[in-house]
Amino acid sequence: MKNITATHRTLSLALALTGVFIVTNLAVAQNTTEEVIVRAPIERVNVKSVPGSVAKVEIIELNRYVSFADLDLSKPADVAMLDTRIAAVANESCQKLSDMFPLDRSDPNEMNRCVKKAIASAGNRKDRVIAAAH
Repeated sequence: MKNITATHRTLSLALALTGVFIVTNLAVAQNTTEEVIVRAPIERVNVKSVPGSVAKVEIIELNRYVSFADLDLSKPADVAMLDTRIAAVANESCQKLSDMFPLDRSDPNEMNRCVKKAIASAGNRKDRVIAAAH
């Protein structure tokens, strides 16, 4: 009877550890996707004409994914290609946002700020994957 109980405990422990291993692998797999996210933001200030009301600032953001699955980020040329892709997606995203929510024509730098923020948003993830490639 003791052997059966010990066997059940061992089997239960083995199954529990297998479950932990599977969950850990799934979590790692989710963190190792071969994409960076480019977040293109624009800000809108909504001014209420009602006396005493407060202006609200809305941040409208478009998230796009840039794949680097086909690149070897240990090579400078491939890192440059990733930078080119990120910049292109940032420009496209800001233009799309501008089409949906027209930019303030009195501020010609609004599009440039959107693009710079979008490129910067991919920076941390890009830096981590490049470091991991070396």
